[in-house]
Amino acid sequence: MHDLNTLWTIQYDGTEYNGWQRQPVQKGVKTIEGTLEEVLSIITQRKVEMIGQGRTDAGVHALGQTAHCAIERGTNLGQLMYSANQMLPDDIRVVSVQEVDPDTHARFDATTRTYEYHITTQPHVLKQRFAMFAPWLDDDSIDRLKNMAVAIQGVDDFAKFAKMDEDTGTRCAIVKAEWIWSNPDLVFRVEANRFLRHMVRRLVGTMIDFASMEEGDRLFECFLDPSKATAKERSSIQKNATTAEAKGLVLTHVKYIAIKNPHRKDS
Repeated sequence: MHDLNTLWTIQYDGTEYNGWQRQPVQKGVKTIEGTLEEVLSIITQRKVEMIGQGRTDAGVHALGQTAHCAIERGTNLGQLMYSANQMLPDDIRVVSVQEVDPDTHARFDATTRTYEYHITTQPHVLKQRFAMFAPWLDDDSIDRLKNMAVAIQGVDDFAKFAKMDEDTGTRCAIVKAEWIWSNPDLVFRVEANRFLRHMVRRLVGTMIDFASMEEGDRLFECFLDPSKATAKERSSIQKNATTAEAKGLVLTHVKYIAIKNPHRKDS
C-alpha cells in the first residue's frame, strides 16, 4: 500500500539556524528542514524526507513555509502534528498537515510566494531580532520607497539582484510590491511567481540606499534600466545591489491554485 503524500505548513524563527535546507552532517550546523526530518523520523520510526517549496537563507524567518513528505498510510495526521510540536524546539512550529494527491509537489505546484521585509525607525527591544533598524528614514524617503515599489512591478529580469552563480535564469514575475508605513514601522511586501536567492534582501537594501538621495526614486529607475539615465545620472548610480540583513525577512505565504485532497468530493 502506498504512503500518504502530505503537505505541511511551518512557522519558524530562523535566527539560530543555517537556513531551511538540510546540510551534510556537520557538527553545530542546524537547519529547519534537518530539524523537522530528525523529529519526524523519531516519531514515525522511519526515515522522513521533506521537500520544501524553496529555501530560506540563514537568519530568515517564516510564517508560511510549505513542504511535502511521505507518511505511512493510516497515520493520524492530527496526532502526528501534535507530537511533532511537542518535540520541536520553541522556534519551530507546524501549523497544519494535510493529505494531498500523490503527485502534489510543494515547489512545482506553488504559483506565488509572498515575503515581507520589516524595518523599524525607533529602537525596540522586542523587534531587534526581526526588523532592520533604520532611524534615518523620513516621510520623503518613504515616499521614494513607495515609488520604487511601483517601478519594480514593470521589471521581468532581475539579473541585477542575482548571485553570480544563479543557474535557473533571472526572470521573475512580480504580482504585487508595496511599502506599508505605520509609524514607526515600515514593511515591504512582495509577491512573485519565484524569487532568486537573496533577491528580496537585495531589492530592499538597494531601495534603502536610493531612498536617502534627492530624486532617489528616479535614480533607482535608472539603476533598473541604465538606458533611461542621463550622463549626469549615470555618475550617481551605484553599480551593484546592496543586500539588506537577513533578520528582517519573513516568508509569509505560499499560494497554490488548488491543493487536491483525495477525500474531498470537490477536489
